[in-house]
Amino acid sequence: MAIAVIYLTYSIFSFFSKPVVDCLGNRWSLSLGCFFEAFHLVALVMAALRKEVHERNMLIKLGGKNLDPPMYAGEIESTTLQGDGAYNGICAIIIICAFIAGIGTSLLWVAHGRYVTLCADESNKGFFNSVFWVFMMACQVIGNVLGGTIITKYKQSTFFTGFTILALIAAIWMIGLPTPKAYPDDDDDKEVELVSVKAPEAVEADPESKPNEVVIPAENDAITEDPKAAIVQDDNKDVKEEAKIHPFIEMWRFLKTPRFMTFAPIVFFAGISMAVYAGLLIPMLARSMPKTWPEERKTSQACFAMIGIGAGEILGSLFNGKLNDVIGIKKYLFVCYAECAIAFAFLFWYNTVDTFTIWNGWFAAITAFWWGVQDAGITNFFLCIVGFQFGKNTTAFSALRFVQAFAIGSFTLIESLVKDVTTHNIYFGVLFAFATFAWWFFHFKFDIIEKKAGAASSLNNAPGLISEAQVVPAEAAAEKTAENVA
Repeated sequence: MAIAVIYLTYSIFSFFSKPVVDCLGNRWSLSLGCFFEAFHLVALVMAALRKEVHERNMLIKLGGKNLDPPMYAGEIESTTLQGDGAYNGICAIIIICAFIAGIGTSLLWVAHGRYVTLCADESNKGFFNSVFWVFMMACQVIGNVLGGTIITKYKQSTFFTGFTILALIAAIWMIGLPTPKAYPDDDDDKEVELVSVKAPEAVEADPESKPNEVVIPAENDAITEDPKAAIVQDDNKDVKEEAKIHPFIEMWRFLKTPRFMTFAPIVFFAGISMAVYAGLLIPMLARSMPKTWPEERKTSQACFAMIGIGAGEILGSLFNGKLNDVIGIKKYLFVCYAECAIAFAFLFWYNTVDTFTIWNGWFAAITAFWWGVQDAGITNFFLCIVGFQFGKNTTAFSALRFVQAFAIGSFTLIESLVKDVTTHNIYFGVLFAFATFAWWFFHFKFDIIEKKAGAASSLNNAPGLISEAQVVPAEAAAEKTAENVA
């Protein structure tokens, strides 16, 4: 329930994350997002403490303080916490904390996408996103190692308290992030190149105005129909808006643009991919294990096998990120689809064999590895697309996270109905069919614009793009201004 609340909140608040991130800036948005996500860990600490207190009290009633809990698991489980006032209170706290964590997640991922995009340029966008994903997916390796070893030796409350402290340290750490410096344009005569959403021609600076003043028609953002509304950016003035549009309306209009609609199936499948490894792989692995194994061994072996998905994410990120930069996003699409086909082939193979003990569990780890590789590939792909094919627009990141969170939440619920070999194969077949549609629909319908060295930005001919001038944080703009003056 708590996970569903997190993703539901995450999806809804993605509609409103753009103005918050624009107002706070990247660093404070990342910091606030980390702090809010720590609330979920606090709730887990409280739940673990309540469970430990309950077990201790029941063991005392059963005959002593030093009894071994596993020996009396049946008696303890029969005295359920449900109906207890403290239990109901803990459940309410968990839901509230999950709601807060969902808000933090919406801020964190939008700010992250914009920050990494501002750090990178067309030549190294794949590498920058892959480095982030390597550190992100290291949690899969570390978390599953801990799940298979340490968590069985320490109290859950101690385990979750440690991670709560780490989350709070991360929140403080984000405040100290440096402001990314904008890369110089290939065309030195143009400081900013602007493209209208409704008209493909570039919007040039008024030669009679100040040299660094740019007028950006509001219809560039597909936000308003009023041609008089405009945004004026000047070295000596803050950005002023004559007409403000509610963020919900702004987001909704962006979601309906043809360019994003063509891209949306890829994002939706990326969410499904996350739902598969988050909610389906471990139950599938556990189902294929010998019935004689105790639950503790099943959990431990499943965690060790899932280290493969972390390894696949890390190695896949490094490989795919560099390959993306070398061969270009158009050719990289075919690599992503090939990885997707291989990953589904292993899923079908493993699910049909339905035996965990093949190669002493290594076959399960290899299956998880290939799913991690394809997930890293599609993640690197959509981050580069949303960061560099939509004019570095913060709204694009909000839309991306809305679609992805909706896919994760909805398909996590669907996966609760997938139980046996037959339903798994049917489910995987439907997913592969949709993945095939998403990749090839994107290939034939989406106009990928690549910037060529020594030439003015070809983004001027791509409809639906927004200028970087509209989304660069105030601190970055000020830094750039200072360099121009110097």
